[in-house]
Amino acid sequence: MVDNGFAEVAADEADKGKEWYIPHFGIYHPKKRKLRVVFDASARYANESLNEKLLTGPDHMYSLVGILLWFCKNPIAISCDVEKMFHNFYVPEAHRDYLRYLWIYSDLKSVSTYIMKKHLFGATSSPGVATFALRHIARQHEHEKPSASRFIIKDFYVDDGITSVNTTEEAVNLIAEATDICNSGNLRLHKFVSNSREVMAAIPLSKVVQEAQGLNLFHDRLPTERTLGIEWSIQTDTIEFKNNMKFTAPTRRGLLSAVSQLYDPLGLLSPFTLKGKMISQKACQEKGEWDAEVSMQLQEQWQEWVNELDNLDTVKIDRCVQAKDLGRAVHTELHHFRDASLQGYGACTYLRMVDEHSKVHVTLLMAKGRVAPTKLMTIPRLELQAAVEAAKLSATLKAELDMKIDEEYFWSDSAVALGYIKNSEHRYHMFVANRVQTIRSNSECEQWHHVPGKANPADLVSRGASLFSLQKSSWWDGPQFLHAPDIRKHLNNEYSGETLPEDQEIKRPKQALCARKAQPEERKLNFERHGSWTKLIRAIATAKTMLKNRSWRKQNLDVFQLQEAEKIVIKPMQREYYRDELKALESSQSVHNQSSLLCLTPSLDKQGMMRIGGRARRSLALSFEEKHLLILPEKAHVSKLLIERAHQKVYHQEQALTLGALRTQGYWITAANKLVKRHIHQCAPCRAMRAPAVQQQMEELPQSRIEPTPPFTHIHVGMDCFGPYTVKDRRIEVKRWGLLLTCMYSRLST
Repeated sequence: MVDNGFAEVAADEADKGKEWYIPHFGIYHPKKRKLRVVFDASARYANESLNEKLLTGPDHMYSLVGILLWFCKNPIAISCDVEKMFHNFYVPEAHRDYLRYLWIYSDLKSVSTYIMKKHLFGATSSPGVATFALRHIARQHEHEKPSASRFIIKDFYVDDGITSVNTTEEAVNLIAEATDICNSGNLRLHKFVSNSREVMAAIPLSKVVQEAQGLNLFHDRLPTERTLGIEWSIQTDTIEFKNNMKFTAPTRRGLLSAVSQLYDPLGLLSPFTLKGKMISQKACQEKGEWDAEVSMQLQEQWQEWVNELDNLDTVKIDRCVQAKDLGRAVHTELHHFRDASLQGYGACTYLRMVDEHSKVHVTLLMAKGRVAPTKLMTIPRLELQAAVEAAKLSATLKAELDMKIDEEYFWSDSAVALGYIKNSEHRYHMFVANRVQTIRSNSECEQWHHVPGKANPADLVSRGASLFSLQKSSWWDGPQFLHAPDIRKHLNNEYSGETLPEDQEIKRPKQALCARKAQPEERKLNFERHGSWTKLIRAIATAKTMLKNRSWRKQNLDVFQLQEAEKIVIKPMQREYYRDELKALESSQSVHNQSSLLCLTPSLDKQGMMRIGGRARRSLALSFEEKHLLILPEKAHVSKLLIERAHQKVYHQEQALTLGALRTQGYWITAANKLVKRHIHQCAPCRAMRAPAVQQQMEELPQSRIEPTPPFTHIHVGMDCFGPYTVKDRRIEVKRWGLLLTCMYSRLST
């Protein structure tokens, strides 16, 4: 690690809290005979791990199915690998202290601390960083080397690259250009392998896969290579399967583990795999412990299926979908078959190619099989679900195959499913409607045709089959009618999409009759005869106490009796104005969207009275009545009485103080602002106190004031006396008064 520049000795201590030590271990690959150091970045310390903090980044990789389909497309196949891919990309120096590890020497006494300089195996961020960098290098050469750039961008799954081309020249040029692109980023492509011996001979020996380096490429048998999890026999150019299954106990856990070990991404062995899945499903239905052995009957079925795994090496499937003896294809078709049973459902797709000499070649392209759900489902629904799988296969192949498809056919042996797909007159229930929509979005109704059940190869993927029966069936090359030069005569157009009127999946219009039970008319208390809230409450409390005590004498009332009287007034009033809202809340539902109380989020208290919700539920300083006010209608007479009392309590103050007093008392009246404003406007004391000052109009002047006369010559003289004033006359203090005379016309004074 250190010699290759992947790690270095830690020179000094890291900042406290900014370091992480990763445990590591070695994994020995028996076939490669190499020991790989893997770091356990998922190891936890203080309930935290490095992988939890790292980001995986966006998924830059193309789908595995798409890469494998391209690998099977053309005659010349190529496979290669990026050498030590993760260790080719540096980690920023600021982050390296989080990639520390300890190395204990062989004497078990000395320990050294190392820091990884490059990305490591075991960190969740490494695949995303390496894939992004690899594609970035390829995009820099898109214009000068488009084929090699496309190969690196689309046909690499992490560090493994596989593709196929038409000619040997294309393959040699592609390898050379891809190597140059990777060399520009200091990456090394190696472990090259191809089914063409000419291509292998053109590759430098150091870059050829190790198993082929000592072979005579023109005489010796080429090895079998494992690429992207599948076994590829280079000598015969076929895809093979190996029984690498480890022994597992016949328990629920063991059965599921064993079935998942059979790696088949294209579903070529779906009928055989389905049998194992059905046994696992039956084991889960027994509802035993995960590590308890299943019943003897299931153990016998399981052992029979496991014994068949020994025959996996007899299954050899041509890698290339194009036949070697087929000329130039002039017409290409996809044929999707689907079927369902009570055990399972699935679909399979065949590629049909016709050359210029009308020679036909049909091969299995992809398949998908699923066990039927444990919840009982009708056969028509399962058939429709199988049609959905066929539509999904079509969408996947058209997106990933990158091949011109002239025509596409969908085949079904279920007339009911065809009726659902083709019928446009009826509306279906949700299950059928959703699946029909999925099917129609990925196919056209005219592409669906009927096929007899005996000629439907998807029958195998819906019921399961052994390897022996699978190899003797038409599973690999499709039904016989696909091999005919013209298949149009096999199209059955009798199924026009009509469904039976009594089909349970058809959604029929519902007619509902509403019967309402007549309720006896409730006797309403007349509160309008009372003009004061206090008098009203005291009157009701007094009447209730008299009835309870059976005495007509005047009663002394306490606080609790007055509170009970308030409930007698408010509860029937809410029932009268908010009947629908109360009915919804009593049945634990929310009020209707059109209700005027929706914004108040109303709820019921223990007495069955409606209160507002609010956002102060967690307040400890406020009481329940202060947090959740009683709701009162604006049109009720009682609301006016409460507003009047609140207004009097604040001594006829303005609108805001009246509203505050009203809510302090525990009441929320709808449209209270409008009601309070109206009450203040009509309140007599408020009108008197807030009335503007009166402007007095002056009287007409008397005649003596406006007739011109000399001063003091008339009798119209005004006189005013003022005093007494204490003044000193020599040494004696005496009282004196003043007399002011004013002429009424000239206003002279003396």
